[in-house]
Formats: sequence, C-alpha cells, structure tokens
Amino acid sequence: MSINITLDQSSLDEVDKLTQQVIDNAGKAIAEQLVNLVENILAEARSNLQNNSSVVTGELVGSLKIFDVTENSVEFGSDLPYAAYVEFGRGPVNPVNKKFLHFFTKDGKEVFTKHVGPAEPRPFLEPAILRYLPRFGDQLAADERISPADAK
Repeated sequence: MSINITLDQSSLDEVDKLTQQVIDNAGKAIAEQLVNLVENILAEARSNLQNNSSVVTGELVGSLKIFDVTENSVEFGSDLPYAAYVEFGRGPVNPVNKKFLHFFTKDGKEVFTKHVGPAEPRPFLEPAILRYLPRFGDQLAADERISPADAK
C-alpha cells in the first residue's frame, strides 16, 4: 500500500492569500481590540471608584480617559495629580511653606492642622486591569479579522 500526495502551486496560492488576509487585517483589528480593552478597563475603574467611596466631587471619575492611541499601544489613565494618591496611597503630609495645612473635609468642614496622617490606597485602576487583561487573548482569538473562521 502506498500514499501519494501532490502539492501544486494552486494549493500554496490559497495559503498565501489567507496569510496576506490575516496580515492586512490584523494590525487594524488588534488596535481596535486594544481600544475596546482600555474602554472596558476605564469603565470598570470608574465603577471601582464609586464602590470604594473615593468619589467626592466626581472629578477623578471624569478624568479617566484615553490620552493617545497608536498602532500598537493605548495610553490611558488620569492627568489629575492626586489620582496616584488614591490608587497607591500616600504618606503623612506636613506643611512646607506655611505653619498649617488648610483644607475642607468631604462634609465641607474647614480644617487647619499641622499634620495629616497617611492615606490608605484605594485602588481603582489596577483591579480593572487585572480583571480585563487576562481576557484579551480570547478577545483577539474571537476576532475573525485576526483569526479568520476558515483558518480555524
């Protein structure tokens, strides 16, 4: 008993066509999926802020956005100086140029003090990233522009 297999140019042409289709569509599709991923992360981060009682004015929630999109990256986050203090916490605060710190509490009470203790972290962005990032590979695999159905 013998087995004869014949490959001709037309078989290879189909493979070349499929390969070119994947290459042509993959870059744009991956960039779109990356933006979708970040939009989901930002929505989750906004929800996390609401759930961990970090919202006083809504300014931080409103500041979460996409800053820049390139073919293979998306820059996102908040441009507010205190966003990192909410996410990661901060150490104690003492006056630098004045004798007292001056601020208003959440309920509007005016405060003058010489020292404010550390603030505990209230992460909102990292949990959102950790929730959605592991799903990204499956999201890409499900996109037929990246993995055409006839190639599966």
